[in-house]
Amino acid sequence: MAWTDGVDKSTGDIITAAAWNNYFGASGDINLTAPYLASAAGDLFQATGSKVLARLAKGTRNQYLQTNSATNAVEWAASPASLLDAKGEVLSASAANTPVAVTKGTNDHVLEARASEAAGVRFVALAASDAGANPEGLFPVIADQTYTGVFSSALVANRGYYWPLQSVQQTATLTTYITKLANTAGNYILGLYSVNAAGSTLTKVAESSSTAFPSNSDSAELTGLSTTVNPGTSYFGAIIANNTPSLPSLYSDQGQGHRCYYLDAGSFALPSSVTMSATTQSHGPTGGCFVLSTGKISAA
Repeated sequence: MAWTDGVDKSTGDIITAAAWNNYFGASGDINLTAPYLASAAGDLFQATGSKVLARLAKGTRNQYLQTNSATNAVEWAASPASLLDAKGEVLSASAANTPVAVTKGTNDHVLEARASEAAGVRFVALAASDAGANPEGLFPVIADQTYTGVFSSALVANRGYYWPLQSVQQTATLTTYITKLANTAGNYILGLYSVNAAGSTLTKVAESSSTAFPSNSDSAELTGLSTTVNPGTSYFGAIIANNTPSLPSLYSDQGQGHRCYYLDAGSFALPSSVTMSATTQSHGPTGGCFVLSTGKISAA
């Protein structure tokens, strides 16, 4: 059945059965119009030739219209939204103009190119050699991130000193504390504390035994502490002495110096936890660094 073009009539012209049927009959033009061709909600219509309509049934949820491979009609195809059906999935391509979804990896996995994969990429665990590098030592965190010098100050006996440390990028072992020593009578205990998210409480992770201070030195090694530090955890270093040795403190051009806090313990011991609101911010032995398992650094 082909479309019949309309013709004009004048007043008094007779509409013949043939003319009527051409337009309104069972095989007339009306059967070539969209209302007649529509059979379901969502139907669309496209021309397949001159004056010829064809029905295109609606697609499924999240599909979209695209030109077909023959470039002579439109068709429904999977949209990016229709391919992504789970949290964390990403889009790739299995071939030119062929998007595919890549299933998410597990925590801390990274995306890498892999020609053998259908999508050309995959999620894999981050190799240890690719992880962010740790410094060789953990230095204190400075209040204004700058400092201009170091001065030596005597510790108060049986006073615990606590200072925040730089973060690590991968798991490592924290060991010796390297610092400059003067007037080194007595013993010390080194400690490592984790800090809660609010920054209000320190919890002891590890401590050394009571150990005699070594001889005066510009790069003295305070030993006895060996513990694991992990990325994502904030740590404080700690020390307590039963005498009054002199250790270096950092100061800044702003006059604020370091971030060091002290708490009088009342005895020669580091407490299992420290409430920061009970501490006093002041100078402390922050002019050194803890050595990590990656190497050794001299004192500041």
